[in-house]
Amino acid sequence: MTREIEVLKREREERTAEATRLDEVVAAVGSQLKQHEEDFKGLTDMLASEESEAVKTREALLARKELHQGARKELTGRVRPEIMRIYQIVLNRRGTAVAECRDGICRGCYMATPPQLYNVMLRAEKLIQCPNCQRILLPPNLSR
Repeated sequence: MTREIEVLKREREERTAEATRLDEVVAAVGSQLKQHEEDFKGLTDMLASEESEAVKTREALLARKELHQGARKELTGRVRPEIMRIYQIVLNRRGTAVAECRDGICRGCYMATPPQLYNVMLRAEKLIQCPNCQRILLPPNLSR
């Protein structure tokens, strides 16, 4: 009987030690949880501020886009329709409709233009297109 009592006491001590260890683990996990909640709150606040900043930036960019579109519409109204047609065709096909031509080289496709074509383009008497990529060529002094 004393042996049974000793076994029961030992089991009780082991269970008490196990309960104490589990209490420590629960406390550690609880403190980690609080830390993670604080980190989450900080990150959530940071995300909200960055999101509001992104919304403001987006609105500013949309306003600038509208301003530029209005200016573009005004400028396209002053350009001859046949030039705008050529511009739109090349723009849709190539992505960039205008290229600088410096020293007889088209900066859109980096191909040499015929010397006579380059001289005509430098005089700026008429619209000249690159024979290779069809982009509208601008003399170096106009492209800046």
